[in-house]
Amino acid sequence: YRGAFYFFVVIFAYWSGVNAVLPLVSIYLRDILGASVGEAQLLPSLLLLSTTVMALPAAWLGTRYGKRRVLAGGYIVMGLAALAALFITTKEQGAVVFVLAGTGNAATMVLTIPILADLVPRRHIGLANGIQAAAGSVAAPLASLVAGVLAETFGPRAIFGLMAFMVLVA
Repeated sequence: YRGAFYFFVVIFAYWSGVNAVLPLVSIYLRDILGASVGEAQLLPSLLLLSTTVMALPAAWLGTRYGKRRVLAGGYIVMGLAALAALFITTKEQGAVVFVLAGTGNAATMVLTIPILADLVPRRHIGLANGIQAAAGSVAAPLASLVAGVLAETFGPRAIFGLMAFMVLVA
């Protein structure tokens, strides 16, 4: 199933970008934006909250305008959030970026399985879902290693450059 294979590559690229940021985002918030330890934990929760709030609208948009189109839109929004994070200087700007990222992330969380169901026969959906999960799971440690090297060399802000690039690849 060639379409499913390419989709697994897309998922690997997307989660590589996201997982490049996750381990170092608290350090970025504290060292670059001047957030307290508590704020460094609170700001990323805005991403999760906006993902939750936007899940049903993303599903509706996917049904109305097409799953692939809305998923691509989610990737674009997430990529724009990563680019914005390269330039922000305040916690308030960070809050806006996290809400924006959560909006894009909602499309990826909601539409991945429905698209996968379009790409493989029903009898293979369990295996395909397992491969999809593995693609994201393999991406996590690899992205963390690369992001760690980039952050050490260029500073914590560099993680968002890697994220933007990987989301663009996705």
